[in-house]
Amino acid sequence: MRILCYDLETNGFHPSILQFAFIGFDSKKQERIQLIEYVNPGEALDRRGAEVHGISSVQLAGMEPFDFYKSDIMSLLQGSVLIGFNNHTFDDPKLANQLGITIDELNETLWCNIDIMRLCQRNNINGNLESVTERFSLQNPMPHNAHTDVGVTLRLLHRLLAEENIELPEEIGISKVDFMEMIEQCVDIEDEDYLIIERESAEMYTSLVSDDRVQFGPHAGKTMDELRELDKFLWRQLSD
Repeated sequence: MRILCYDLETNGFHPSILQFAFIGFDSKKQERIQLIEYVNPGEALDRRGAEVHGISSVQLAGMEPFDFYKSDIMSLLQGSVLIGFNNHTFDDPKLANQLGITIDELNETLWCNIDIMRLCQRNNINGNLESVTERFSLQNPMPHNAHTDVGVTLRLLHRLLAEENIELPEEIGISKVDFMEMIEQCVDIEDEDYLIIERESAEMYTSLVSDDRVQFGPHAGKTMDELRELDKFLWRQLSD
């Protein structure tokens, strides 16, 4: 089986693709898949779109057009479990358009097509990719970049499955555990760039000793008598 998570950055609401990222794993070949490229659309960039994704005409000037990658992408799609976030509404139509096929033809190429946003909505988990990932203590280190969008999408799917917030479609045909193991072959699930890590703020004390107990450092909570046995130098300082 091959799983393939993807995302596109496009020229505003135009169908032209500016960047694509496909990351996955082929269990038969035991190979990680990664195809990530910027694309020269051969047209002026939509100003409002450029303000969102930050891609410039200068950056794309030396890149290949999308047609250069069509055969590679079609080979990857063949028989794959395709994964995205809001892809049924946004990415799939644009991908099909650039490949020169219909949505039906795209889906006929695949094993199945998963839209994580729709799986979430069925379980009353609503919002865009950013808000849903934050809800599950994840973050995108570079929002609106196809590469990191795929990275956070895979990690979100793994967490949703691990915490039993969603169920895999039956047509996938493998267990949840096996599917999660395939995701783990795609990305480093514990990469801290994608994790929102809660850190306790340092507590401020109004005094070093309160109610005969030390209020700071490695001896916090010890009585002054206990401190005298542990650290006589510090005990003398606090006793003055």
